Amino acid sequence: MSDNKVYGVITEENLNGKLQRIGDNTVSLEPTINEDGTIDSPFDKIYPWSEMIEVDDEGNPIDMSGASEYKGNFFIKVPKFYTSYTYSKRDDQTYVTGVKICANKLDNSYILNPAFIDEDGNELDYFLVGKYKAGDSGSLRSILKESIKKDGEEQVVEVKPVVNITLENSRKRAIKNNTDELKGYQLMDIWMWKALQDLFIVEFATLDTQSVMKGNCYSMSITKCGVTNQISSKSGFLVESPYSMKYRGIEDLYGNVFEWLDGVVLSEYNIYVCDKPSLYSNKLNDSGVIENYTKINYLACQGENNILKLGYDANNPFVQFPIECSDEFSFDKGYYDAYTVNRSAGRSVAVGGHNWSEALAGLFGMNCNFGSLAGVTYIGCRLAKRPIK
Repeated sequence: MSDNKVYGVITEENLNGKLQRIGDNTVSLEPTINEDGTIDSPFDKIYPWSEMIEVDDEGNPIDMSGASEYKGNFFIKVPKFYTSYTYSKRDDQTYVTGVKICANKLDNSYILNPAFIDEDGNELDYFLVGKYKAGDSGSLRSILKESIKKDGEEQVVEVKPVVNITLENSRKRAIKNNTDELKGYQLMDIWMWKALQDLFIVEFATLDTQSVMKGNCYSMSITKCGVTNQISSKSGFLVESPYSMKYRGIEDLYGNVFEWLDGVVLSEYNIYVCDKPSLYSNKLNDSGVIENYTKINYLACQGENNILKLGYDANNPFVQFPIECSDEFSFDKGYYDAYTVNRSAGRSVAVGGHNWSEALAGLFGMNCNFGSLAGVTYIGCRLAKRPIK
């Protein structure tokens, strides 16, 4: 891309969740939220948002005229972009104060998210995120319908997001999609999630993501995959219960069920990360750490409730965990979403919230209470893929 325009927001001292747009991200780019749940966004014509399209397992657009016969996964392509963060130091804390996105590396402050780098250090043009929360038919799939055998006959059934599946089993079943021709399948990981967070808050200039689209956080039931396909715009939401949402085609980016994040583990508030999917693990050694994982230079917040500040590690700038939370659930400042944590060793991370708690739902909602062998009735996962040869 030859476009050197910069789109950013300042996340510090936000007013009622709204952020100051900076660079080429002017107020004229404010999306319009319509009464029918559609959203008209000028970012539909701005890279990288403009190239977030629905694709197949090989990254090619799906011919929707034959969608009823399409047997592959439904993905959303996220094209490569560069990111620059600003941060401040106060009371021995270093925390994020802003983010800027550009198609190109303008200077050394712009860096490439590890989601766009393979394990050999080569840059990738994109990564793929499941359009839907993962269903499970032996291997994780991002699909609308599947064929099953019942009473000796083949039946086509609608897919609901799988839940009560452990992180380790989710990881194994994602990898089962790999073939000799197609490789790179994995779970959504911390790096991909951060890229989506940045794209969202820059586009909508808010940390209160549910003020844009509420999501399925009230219905008390898990909705099937595809409920947002009736929405004509790239992003939008249902105006009646269950209020499901999609962002750039990604259904239930938050709400409905939590989803496991791979590549990150918390252990007694220490944060460990890995950027090589083939080495993702949750097994602690005798010293209480995970081999091939890097320890972040700050501790995750030991409190809970509403997130106020996200930490910043200059050596790992894309790892931004809560370092300060409010004393109670009062969602009128900060990041407007809740964070819960268990001090125990080897805690996995689930994000996005579920269908019976507005407090825990949202793009920054985070649950760090369970280990990798826990199956939870409200936690699922999402298939993802890097274009690995």
